[in-house]
Amino acid sequence: MKVLLCTVPLDRGAPRNADQLPMYPKIAIVSIIHWMRRSGYDASTCDFLDIDMLDLSDAAIKEYFKKTQPTVIGLSAVVSTSYSSVKSLASIAREVCPNSWIVMGGYLSASAEVVLNKTEVDICVRGDGEIPFVKFLDYVKKFQRKKVTSVLSMIPGVAYLEDNGQFIANGEGESIPDDAMCYPDYDILLAGCKDQPHLGSNYFRDGLRSDWFSRDVRSFEKGRGIKCAAFWISKGCVAQCTFCQRGSRKLHRFSLTKLEEHLQLLVQKYDVGFVHVMDENFGADKRHTYEVVKLFNKYNLLWICSGVRCNNVTVDDVKFYHDAGCCGLKFGVESGSQKILDIMEKRFSADDVRQAIKYCVQYGVYSPMAVMVGMPGETDQTVRATGELIGELSYLQGYSLLEVSRTSIFYAFALPGTPLYEYSLQVGVIGSSMDAQESYLISVSDKGANKENYINLNGSPMSAIVFWDMMLKLEAFRAWHKLARKNKQYSFHDETSIAIHGMNNRDTYKYRLIQPIKQGIKNLKGRSLWDILVRPRLGILSAVRLFLNLILSSRFMMVLPRRPLYFILCQIIYMHFLLQKMRLRYQYKKNIVRGRTVILGNLYKNYKFPEQISDSQLLLMRKKKGSLRALIHPKELMREKESAAVD
Repeated sequence: MKVLLCTVPLDRGAPRNADQLPMYPKIAIVSIIHWMRRSGYDASTCDFLDIDMLDLSDAAIKEYFKKTQPTVIGLSAVVSTSYSSVKSLASIAREVCPNSWIVMGGYLSASAEVVLNKTEVDICVRGDGEIPFVKFLDYVKKFQRKKVTSVLSMIPGVAYLEDNGQFIANGEGESIPDDAMCYPDYDILLAGCKDQPHLGSNYFRDGLRSDWFSRDVRSFEKGRGIKCAAFWISKGCVAQCTFCQRGSRKLHRFSLTKLEEHLQLLVQKYDVGFVHVMDENFGADKRHTYEVVKLFNKYNLLWICSGVRCNNVTVDDVKFYHDAGCCGLKFGVESGSQKILDIMEKRFSADDVRQAIKYCVQYGVYSPMAVMVGMPGETDQTVRATGELIGELSYLQGYSLLEVSRTSIFYAFALPGTPLYEYSLQVGVIGSSMDAQESYLISVSDKGANKENYINLNGSPMSAIVFWDMMLKLEAFRAWHKLARKNKQYSFHDETSIAIHGMNNRDTYKYRLIQPIKQGIKNLKGRSLWDILVRPRLGILSAVRLFLNLILSSRFMMVLPRRPLYFILCQIIYMHFLLQKMRLRYQYKKNIVRGRTVILGNLYKNYKFPEQISDSQLLLMRKKKGSLRALIHPKELMREKESAAVD
């Protein structure tokens, strides 16, 4: 038996070394390979092709499949926006390996029925994949290419189609024991890079290249390792946010003994002095977290975490983390409106966020913020509340207006397997037929959660919705200026810039102003004029946005009345949005919503948006102590209960 495990490509054509922080290690495939070995499959049985890292062409993939002729081809679809890539890979595999089993796992398996009906995939693995996948390999050893459904039905976590086309899903897979959870295995990861081992360097970055670390004086201490590595110390998230696909009622803690061994490897072999902890709910198990932090401190590692709930930290926690090398904690702020926080089922308040940020300010821990707009129930008033919170917290942390303008603002994205997706099906934004759901998966393939890809599941006019990110920033600027006037302080002491770089506050501001301009100029190379004009993160557009941010954040703009200012800016932003949509239409031929190609007429004339959530519905939600789930029909709720029962 020959098994070939493949990553599914994301962001094809994009440079793999562009981000400040390391690329995420392909831990799902690493874990499956480790479990295969633990279950008696020797190393020669399994091959790993990192299609994502190698950024292979279809022709190269086809040639590799044809040459290796694996018995089982495993596709790791770690995000739900990878449907088109999965369909393409499965089609290539079936063409040149007609007798191979094609198995897919990852978050896209939430749409297993669509995947199995519309692609060449034979089996989907749902939930944790190690145990179901190995049990399926045992099945293949015995039955080869025969589909014996009476046996397949006994493997928890697999989904497949009966010979008559009936969809069968055996719940979610059993999790491996916590002590079997593994950290990144760089031998396996480098093997996946084939004849380009230099690509393995993308799993490490210069720590001082990141704003997270370069703000902390300790990062410049002599003798510290240069590189930053990324990994998890726990798996799962006990929160149940209605927009997030990662919500799981399970929390797995990785072995502390294995962690210490991994840290020794990183420090001694890879010159690591910085760590990015990628947990989704850092600190959920306080005892385990404290032991992990002690190990970081033991090996003199500075570290950050990009997934922390604000109600998971106390002032004592932040002090302990900082003293043990913590440089940054990122909280999922999401919204400044309690109404929206409840709809998201965040289970905390804006005051909880304020308190957590204050703890971080007290001990000098960097706390970048991310928010989301466009949820059902969102209005101009809720967006303003979010902007005011961001402005207040930015000033509290000593951010300049330029840094306020760079706050991460995302638009709500309906991912399969979430209550937000079920709600979108219910109100008709996503069609319920198999073809319509596939069309939606194609339309969001390889897309980000920004307004250019937003599907209107809110019900407000699109001209208003596309202005919400700008409105949020404007309200943040106003809140920042209000506090600056009150405190009579418009600039802040930057300890790192003064102590390390010899910069004063104005020099620091100029440096942070010039950097994005330089990057924008670099991005111009090899781009078409159309791309340069309208594509995000390229020279001209980046420069225009930066110029607009500088003007819009000025004190003069803050004294202008909101209504006329917002009306004018709304029209400008809307026209720019239309230009973006025109570009998307020609760049993505299959950008489809509810069976219709995305063109201006379909989006803005004939498109039936859902009704906005009414006050009576909100009252019902509060009485049920629920969130968006309270508006989902019983059939969808039953689906959730069945999933929970399997958990």
